Amino acid sequence: MNRVHGVKYAAVNVVFRDVGGFRELLFIKRRVNPFDPWSGDVGFPGGGSKESENPVETALRETWEEVGIHPSMLEVLGIYGFEKTSITPSLRIAIVLSKLRVNNIKLNPAWDEVSEVFWTRLNDIVGPIRIFHPFKGVIVEAYIAGRYIIWGFTKRVLRKILPILKQL
Repeated sequence: MNRVHGVKYAAVNVVFRDVGGFRELLFIKRRVNPFDPWSGDVGFPGGGSKESENPVETALRETWEEVGIHPSMLEVLGIYGFEKTSITPSLRIAIVLSKLRVNNIKLNPAWDEVSEVFWTRLNDIVGPIRIFHPFKGVIVEAYIAGRYIIWGFTKRVLRKILPILKQL
């Protein structure tokens, strides 16, 4: 994993598109894996950086690998910032914001990492609210998008980025 100023980093790609007058966000649901601390969670495409990558390159590569969106189909608007995780405090995750250039795209989830890929309208995201998380077995603060619970790191990113996406 690459380092920026001695700190390990990864990146997530917050991908959005505009369809029929609505803005939509791309989410993944991670495949259940006992060795993955984010197993079964809903999040954004992303992962650890490789040696020579910068955060944008990492986010674009991970989006291509996890959902099948080629980097040429995305307009990167920039890095929103870096966030910490509670699971790995020494890790910083870059939040990259990208707009999909084409709307008629077939998503192709990576079978080994991702169980589902879906778009959700910004207006259909409810929260944050406190809710019992059936998979984690605890009460969490979360957003709800249809049948999906968005909590933890992704909830924190969403809380900060939703106002920006609504104003763009």
